[in-house]
Amino acid sequence: MNASMEHRPASALAVFLAGLQAGMIAVLWMLVWFGVSAMWQRRSFWSAANLMASVLAGSSTIRTPCKGPAIRSPGYGR
Repeated sequence: MNASMEHRPASALAVFLAGLQAGMIAVLWMLVWFGVSAMWQRRSFWSAANLMASVLAGSSTIRTPCKGPAIRSPGYGR
């Protein structure tokens, strides 16, 4: 067998880093899909993520935004 044809087994670190890289690429494609889907349905970018969060963690994950004095109070500190 030629020396150029011999293969060394991949180290655990190389396998871990390859899996990490594949996962990051998958997350980027998922974000692209969320954006395209949101534009197509004319909804918020975060609607798909909120839906998945509510399925996995229950309805308590989605909260209503702050209203009233909580929004205006930082401006009065000057």
